Amino acid sequence: MPEEVFKFMTEILKMLKESYKFDTIPEVQYDVESRKHLMPKKRYIFQYQSRHINVFSINAILRFLLHGTVIQSAEGNQVVLKAHLLRHAFATHAVQTEKIPVDIVKTLLHQKDIEVTSYYSAPTAQQVSESINSLHENWISYVDIQKGILRGPEELKEFYNDYREKVGTMSKVVGGICTIDSVCPTKMACVGCGAKVPRPEFQEEITAFYNWADESEKRFEQLGLLLEAKKMKIAKNRAKNELKEIQLIEKSQKDETYAPQIRYNSSK
Repeated sequence: MPEEVFKFMTEILKMLKESYKFDTIPEVQYDVESRKHLMPKKRYIFQYQSRHINVFSINAILRFLLHGTVIQSAEGNQVVLKAHLLRHAFATHAVQTEKIPVDIVKTLLHQKDIEVTSYYSAPTAQQVSESINSLHENWISYVDIQKGILRGPEELKEFYNDYREKVGTMSKVVGGICTIDSVCPTKMACVGCGAKVPRPEFQEEITAFYNWADESEKRFEQLGLLLEAKKMKIAKNRAKNELKEIQLIEKSQKDETYAPQIRYNSSK
C-alpha cells in the first residue's frame, strides 16, 4: 500500500491499542451484511469498542468528512458519496484509466466472480464519450465524415423547439444553441456538432470561426504541419455547412412571412 496510507493505518492502530489498553487489538466479526458470510473474524483496523465498523457508520463518516462539499457527475447531477460507490469508482478508474488487469482488481476488491468485477469496472459515459471522440479524431485525419451533410430548416426547428420544451434554459454556444443536456460528445467543439442548431442572429460568430480556421490552415501549411492543416480545412467545411443552414433558415423564415399581393384589374 502507499506509504501515506500505511502511516495513517499505523496511527489508527496506535489509537485503538490505547483505547483497548492492550498491546494488540481484538478479533471482531465482519459487519457488512452483503459480505459477512465471506469474511471470518479478524483483527480488522476498521473497528471500535470491539465491533467492526459497519457500512452505515462508514457512510456517516464520509458525509461528515465531506460536509459542505458538493460533488456532481459530468451531467451535473448531485452525487451522494457512499462506500459502495467508492468501490465502483476505484474499479472503474483502475481498469479503464490505469489499465490494471481486471483479475488483479478482482483480488483487490476480494471478489470471487470476475464478471462482478467487470460490472464494477464498466466505463462511464464520460469515458465512452472520450473514446468515441478519440476515434473520431483519427477518422477525420483521413476523411471528413460530416462534409456535405445539410439539415433542413424544419428539422432544425424541430430540434430547437423540442429542446426548449424539455430543458427551458437555452445553452448558447458559438453560432447557435446546443440541444444536448448530457455529456458533450465533441468536448465543446461546437462548430459542426450535430447537436447544435445554428441561428441567423449568431451568423457573425460562425464567420469569425471560418476566418480563424482559414488563417490557421495557411499557417500550419507553411510550418509543414499537414495533419493540423487538414483539421483546419475540415473545420472550415463545417463552418460553411452551418452558414448554408443559416441561409436555408432565413429563406424559410421569409417564405413563412411572405404575403402575396393580389391586384384586381378594374378595367375588366
